[in-house]
Amino acid sequence: MDNPIDPEPFLGEPCSVFDVDALEVAGFEILEVTPEPKAPVGPTCQWIFDPRSDGSFSGIFGQLDEQGVSSVYAQRDSLDLFEELDPIEGHPIVAYSQHDGRESGRCSVAVGLRDDFAYDIGVTAIGVDNEYSADPCGTAHELAGLAIETMTEGEE
Repeated sequence: MDNPIDPEPFLGEPCSVFDVDALEVAGFEILEVTPEPKAPVGPTCQWIFDPRSDGSFSGIFGQLDEQGVSSVYAQRDSLDLFEELDPIEGHPIVAYSQHDGRESGRCSVAVGLRDDFAYDIGVTAIGVDNEYSADPCGTAHELAGLAIETMTEGEE
């Protein structure tokens, strides 16, 4: 990867990946933020933007392997959803899931930060009145762009 991102500054405070003001400018009215820096899957944060329709997204610094997005590629034949999305600033992004939940407003993406480290974003936008449910992977991709922007600025 040409421009790797060091996740270390964000591992202790996983919610710092997204600036709430920047999220609101992008159209996400954040109602609640729940950090879980010691979660078993890796440092995690959840942002709730619409409690009426279970609207939320989470960000996970997965620490289960040291393969980054390559681990998702290795599983591609066993996944119900595997779709390469447009990279952002040279960082690969893949939508993936054991069970394709896009029609019900769910999508997870893996964002390559470095060759050996990925950041996962899971969007849950269930509900007919939720504007994000029509394209949850597009929403996850938009959030990936905001996360990359924050993490890149954190390195400067």
